[in-house]
Amino acid sequence: MVSKKILQILKWIWIIAVVLAGSYYLITNWDNMTHFFSLVPISHLVFSSLLLILGKSCQFIIAKISLKREDIFLPYGQIFFIVATTQLGKYIPGGVWHFVGRYNAYQSENISLKKSTKVLIHENIWLLSGALAVGSLFGLYSKLGKILLDKIGFPTGLSYVIFYSFILLSIWVLALLVYEAFLQKKLPAINPGFLIQLIFVQTLIWIFFGISYLLIIPNTTVNLLPDVIFGFSISWAIGFVVVFAPGGIGIREAALVWIFSSLFLSNDILIYSTVHRFLFVIVEFVLGVGSLLFRPMLIAGRKKKITSDNLS
Repeated sequence: MVSKKILQILKWIWIIAVVLAGSYYLITNWDNMTHFFSLVPISHLVFSSLLLILGKSCQFIIAKISLKREDIFLPYGQIFFIVATTQLGKYIPGGVWHFVGRYNAYQSENISLKKSTKVLIHENIWLLSGALAVGSLFGLYSKLGKILLDKIGFPTGLSYVIFYSFILLSIWVLALLVYEAFLQKKLPAINPGFLIQLIFVQTLIWIFFGISYLLIIPNTTVNLLPDVIFGFSISWAIGFVVVFAPGGIGIREAALVWIFSSLFLSNDILIYSTVHRFLFVIVEFVLGVGSLLFRPMLIAGRKKKITSDNLS
């Protein structure tokens, strides 16, 4: 009980600290911010936002796969509505309201508390493992990856990098199988279709998010895409596991500054990350509000599907 109170206090302190620090940074760097916006075409901001929407939509597919893993089959439109509306709760200090909202939404679908818990565990473990695995795979082909491999004394020739990629992909697949074995309490039957779907969707998520971030950086080239996918996915994972920072606010941005410090000036990275975070939050709110506005259509489509299933 005491530890929960301490964690709650830490979350509130963090939110206040981030707001104050962010406000101070924006005020003292206002000239740099306005200059930055003059360098980024509006079309880049629009396409960056659209790619964030695609990435978030793929994350909703992971939620659907997690439900399917527990033999729960909901239409994608209904899952989209549930996840899009409840995910906004992560920005409320406390760090649990998006989970509370998801539990309530699943309960309204007659999903038990036990199964809801399992579904959320699947979803979050797969998202975290995907961010780390996909980010590391792209990192092997990046400038940052080459620097890191050189520092630890690993060869960086193309044949070696391909070999490292094979090893890393094998470890990821093995980890997914071990997780399945843990769930089933026995050696799992290998389902290639399931593994391919999970890996493919996860890869799309971080490619969409990575390109979205790349579009924010002025005067950059596509050659930096592996670095950006690596940096963004790893920083997202770091923000994900730091429980006192709702939505990873502040932590993700600090991780991006640290990871990209050898490619860009620290102040510039913080500006890029702040703008991208702003777009990220706006996209999540747009998806949440949009799903509320179009809920009647989702429900109508669901009823139609249920009726057709009953007739058949």
